[in-house]
Amino acid sequence: MNIELDDSDLDSLPADHMLAFIECDKILRGKIVSVIWRINEKLGSKRVEEFSEFSSIPSIDPGLENPTEDMMLQHVALLEAMHRTLEISSTIEFELHRDQDDDFGYSYRNLLRQLDAFSLAYRLENRRSSADLGALRVVFENAEREEIHQHISKIRKVIAAADLSDRKSDILFDRLNALAKEVDRTMTRIDTYAAVALDITSAVGQAAEKLEPLVKIIERIGAVFGKAKSRQDTPELEAPEEKLQITDQTPDDIEGD
Repeated sequence: MNIELDDSDLDSLPADHMLAFIECDKILRGKIVSVIWRINEKLGSKRVEEFSEFSSIPSIDPGLENPTEDMMLQHVALLEAMHRTLEISSTIEFELHRDQDDDFGYSYRNLLRQLDAFSLAYRLENRRSSADLGALRVVFENAEREEIHQHISKIRKVIAAADLSDRKSDILFDRLNALAKEVDRTMTRIDTYAAVALDITSAVGQAAEKLEPLVKIIERIGAVFGKAKSRQDTPELEAPEEKLQITDQTPDDIEGD
């Protein structure tokens, strides 16, 4: 049973490439859920599942015809093609691997977690963004720059020790290099931090144990950005005007002076 994107699906995708990719995944998951519902009804399954738009795809009774593996492969193939066509840079790993039970299930669910993390990180950042370019830059104090560079150095060490593919490591190191360079500018773009946070969040979804320490480090970098942004958004109070001093002198006293 084929899972496809028709012309109406493609026409409904937003212009933003990241959001188009996220919406494409949402559409494909919805189609898979619909097919499973129809099969369950056809086979008289009494089990009713509640699905959310980002739920894992359930397995059908192993004693019945099970199209889930084909759906997984079609889902992954279409998403990878969309990812490549839209030229999206991310650490999402699309290759599925069979587990000890000769099943794609664990690998597929892991991919769904990566996609969910990618979607959440991008949508949150997109919501925080402002049309005002000035609001997307911050000015750091020297101590703040030094603190961020120390955090970046720690992240590099964790990534180097993790068992990541060369492609994923290269993407993360490129992001970190861009952030380190941007932090040394007079005004630092916030989206360089967002790119690092997004890719690391996605990578943690696949190798949680080894990359888990990165989450807290990324949060600390975000706190430094937040501190600088808050300082920038709070205008300095102007010094109060000097008030005229009232004396007890009379006009006659002033003339006498």
